[in-house]
Amino acid sequence: MMQELVWDKVGTKENKRYFPLGLDVFAVLGNPRAAQLLDVVYKQPTYENYLSQRKMLTDEIVALSPADWQQNLYYGWMYCLLPLQTPRPEGYPAFMRGLAWQDKSLVTSLGSWTELRHDTLLYAKQSSVAECGGEFEEPPPPTPGYVEPEVEAYERLSWLLKLNKAGLLQRKLAMEGDELAMSFDEFIGLVDFLAAASRKELRNQPLSKDDLYALERYGGTLEWLMLAMNNLVAERPSDSWWDIESKTDRSMALVADVHTANAYALEEAVGNAAEIWVVVPFEGKLILTRGATFTYYEFKHPADDRLTDEAWQEKLKAGTTPPMPDWTRNFLLPPGPNVPSEEDGMSTGEESGC
Repeated sequence: MMQELVWDKVGTKENKRYFPLGLDVFAVLGNPRAAQLLDVVYKQPTYENYLSQRKMLTDEIVALSPADWQQNLYYGWMYCLLPLQTPRPEGYPAFMRGLAWQDKSLVTSLGSWTELRHDTLLYAKQSSVAECGGEFEEPPPPTPGYVEPEVEAYERLSWLLKLNKAGLLQRKLAMEGDELAMSFDEFIGLVDFLAAASRKELRNQPLSKDDLYALERYGGTLEWLMLAMNNLVAERPSDSWWDIESKTDRSMALVADVHTANAYALEEAVGNAAEIWVVVPFEGKLILTRGATFTYYEFKHPADDRLTDEAWQEKLKAGTTPPMPDWTRNFLLPPGPNVPSEEDGMSTGEESGC
């Protein structure tokens, strides 16, 4: 897509489009908000042939069959993101039908695509989990919980995981019943649960106690899966996330260069997670819930000094990163203290991610 949207396919000798934007990818995939930002905010149609080239690519995407999308893991990953590209219709919770949520979903898509470009691979091996804690003789009542109801995205992710597992089994890189295959089964079970919980929410059906307990364990389940990936290749297995020796591997932040022109590389980067606060319906009431969401960066950087993940994470730590795209201000607040300061009689908290 990107190669078809830069010079010499787009622009003139006097006004060359040297660099694409990550938004190009999702405009081609049919996201109307991405197209609006490109056309109105970034004024990309000023480049000759831009709109005609983008339409040509969009027509190619529209013509793809399900079999085309399911031909390999790369296509399949993008196929999982397609349901996030259209605004949510009536019947979805009110918070999902506004512009802010469209922009949040666009950042989610851009963040996931950045990880794909970074060649993120899922590996799995069973390990213990500190996050989940021990067994309770009598578990306390579950706390309220809510799943972002994106049924189709979860269903496609389940399919992608099954395709991945089947490919490993076929190549004898995993055996049914071994730790790797069982970890895939755990991940598949998790996304199938998210899809089932989402269906209940969209039908205004209450989540069961078991559902709510599963949501309480969600963080621990994710840690288990991430440790499984790490321990498959680690020289020394880790029992908790903080035991992973590489600080780089402990962070979700990563960077990938996707295009080069005029001695500069276009960098796509994922930062630290931001907190997201959403008012959701729960048992006939509206409650405030907290979760996590992607942060996304796009910027040019000298091609002879391409950023590594380590260098990018140091920039995040030092606060020297370029700003996130301006349009993300529609739903992201700048960093700030998340608790009252000492002047208000309280201890000072760490800075929030949003």
